[in-house]
Amino acid sequence: SMGVMRPDMVMRSIIPVVMAGVLGIYGLITAVIINGKMEAATYSAYSGYAHLGAGLTVGMSSLAAGLAIGIVGDAGVRANAQQPRLFVGMILILIFAEALGLYGLIVGLVVASTAEGKGKNLCSSYADSALARRGRCLGHVAARPPVRAGKQGASSSATGRREGQGASQAA
Repeated sequence: SMGVMRPDMVMRSIIPVVMAGVLGIYGLITAVIINGKMEAATYSAYSGYAHLGAGLTVGMSSLAAGLAIGIVGDAGVRANAQQPRLFVGMILILIFAEALGLYGLIVGLVVASTAEGKGKNLCSSYADSALARRGRCLGHVAARPPVRAGKQGASSSATGRREGQGASQAA
């Protein structure tokens, strides 16, 4: 309708669409940076969760910014068609809405870039741990030696008594 009623304002009317497209590029930038830091041999669970958090941060902030840009862009383009002096105000509000996505991009990049060095041995496997090989790991329960089937074990199991009960019941 803008192209029919006011063809001179068509280029001004696509500014919210371009600004919303920039939010998608923020996600692409984050994905490329995270993909560059992934190596199968050294990729830990800590890095995986940090990269997930970075992607969610950029995605959710871009979603909020896109919602704000959509609402302001719709109302601003309609108002701009009726009163051209509102264009500067619409652009300022759109810039502040875009800043939400930019802040999310900055936080997401900081989270993704600092995830590499931290938490290297935080989520190591149980078998690879030196303490686990020695059996001194916290929470490690030493395995009991296997019970040898002998005369005493056979006689107590045959009578249905457990060890230690025979003496107390006999008295």
